[in-house]
Amino acid sequence: MTRPDEKYIFSDDEIYQIRHQIYHDLNNKPFNTWGSRLGILIALDTGMRPQEVQALRWNEFYDEEGFRVFEIHDSWNERTHELNMTLKDRMQGDTRRTLPLSEETIRFLHEYHHKQSEYLERKKIRNQNNFILLTLSDLARCTAGYPVAQRSMNDMLKSITKQLKIDSHGLGITMYTCRHTVASKLGNNPQMSYPWAASRLGHTLEMFMRTYVHPDKDKNKSMLELVVSSQTH
Repeated sequence: MTRPDEKYIFSDDEIYQIRHQIYHDLNNKPFNTWGSRLGILIALDTGMRPQEVQALRWNEFYDEEGFRVFEIHDSWNERTHELNMTLKDRMQGDTRRTLPLSEETIRFLHEYHHKQSEYLERKKIRNQNNFILLTLSDLARCTAGYPVAQRSMNDMLKSITKQLKIDSHGLGITMYTCRHTVASKLGNNPQMSYPWAASRLGHTLEMFMRTYVHPDKDKNKSMLELVVSSQTH
C-alpha cells in the first residue's frame, strides 16, 4: 500500500526519455496533434499547474536576463469551460513569472505558432483568447475557443510513460507529476533559493517545502557517499 500523499517523481533519466520521445513525436506527427505534447514539455520545464498551462497565451512570453519565461495571470476552469480570471491564491490582476523554458521547447513552440496561425487562417477560426494550446484536433472545441483538455494531457503523459516502460510503482501519473518533479528537483538543489523557487511555482515557501518537495532518488548515491565520507573523518 502507498500513503495517500505519496507522489511519484520522475528521475532525470525518465525526464530525458519523456522529452526525447516527445521530440520524436513532434517531428513525425501532424501538428494538430501537438498540443498535449507541448503542454507536457512546458510542464516539465516550468512546473506550472495544468490549468495555468491551458490558459497560456502567445503574448505571455517574457525575456528575463537572457532567458525566456512566461508572465502569467490566468488559469482555465475545466468544469465551466471559462477562464478563472486569476491565478490560484492570487488577487485578480496579479501576475507571476515562471521558471525558464528550454531551447528545444521554445523552438517547437515557435514552429507550432506558425503552423497554428496558418491553420486558423485556412479554417477562418479566430483564436479569441490567443491561446497557445488551443485545441486543433477537434474542430468543435477549436471553434469554441477551448484549450487542450487537462484529461488529454494526462492521457498523453500516461501513454508516453507506458510506451517507455516507466514504472511508477503503483503511484498515479498526471500532469501534476511534472509539477511535483520540478519542485522536488529545485528543493533538492542546495544552491537554489527556495523563496525564489516557491514564488516561481506560485506558492508560499511553507507550502512549497511541505507539499511539493519530495526525496529525489537521483540524489541517493551522492547522499550515501556524503554520509560514508563523514563517517570516515
